[in-house]
Amino acid sequence: DKPGNTQKAIALFHKKLQRAPDFALAEAGLARADWRMYLDTSDQNWATQATQAAARADQINPSLAPVQMTLGSIHVDQGQFGLGLQELEKAAALDPHNADVHAAMAEAYRQQGRLPDARNEYQTAMDLAPDTWRWPYLLGAMQIDSGDYPGAEGSLQSALQKTPDNARVLYDLGLAYRKQGRLAEARSAYEKAIALDPRSDTIMALGNVMLHQGDPADAVSQYRRAVSLDPDNWNTWGNLAAALSWQS
Repeated sequence: DKPGNTQKAIALFHKKLQRAPDFALAEAGLARADWRMYLDTSDQNWATQATQAAARADQINPSLAPVQMTLGSIHVDQGQFGLGLQELEKAAALDPHNADVHAAMAEAYRQQGRLPDARNEYQTAMDLAPDTWRWPYLLGAMQIDSGDYPGAEGSLQSALQKTPDNARVLYDLGLAYRKQGRLAEARSAYEKAIALDPRSDTIMALGNVMLHQGDPADAVSQYRRAVSLDPDNWNTWGNLAAALSWQS
């Protein structure tokens, strides 16, 4: 969740692979980090590197749960649900007590719209790794998507207790508050998230809350900030235009 951590992880995995080029777990870790970069940036080069690293890990040692989990997660995100679920089920058979594997299964079910199955897998992940923030966070994100905003708030509060300085959790918590019409709490959550990681989407979300609070001048200021951070994003310009029209 910290800016720059994924890039640091990639550098460390490469360093390890220079010393041990046949280390399947390092290749699988590199693939997951590369894929995270792809999800964060939409840069197809990261996706290519991720699939190549995952394939190398599978060639080195296909009998490791993290290797099959990595393959399965990437294939699910690419829409290859049959192949991805087959690999994730293989990972679960190899290591049934691996929380990451159950969370990956949950994500696959979520993308297929199998929400009860996804919830069960997230719960299993939380039972296996109760101190990990990611599982209640991902459950909360799914609950927001399904319209269960009070449930999402509870899940995200649980995640925040485990990682109080996490901008991603605070952003989603702000969204859960906003969906429930609790604008002051949403504004506070967004402001805390921006202080930790000033992303343009979070800044725009804060501007949106300010507009709904009847504060167009502050909203314009936030949208100008978003434009300066992400000037090639049409959405930031559109939001700035809307805020200016509200202001005058």
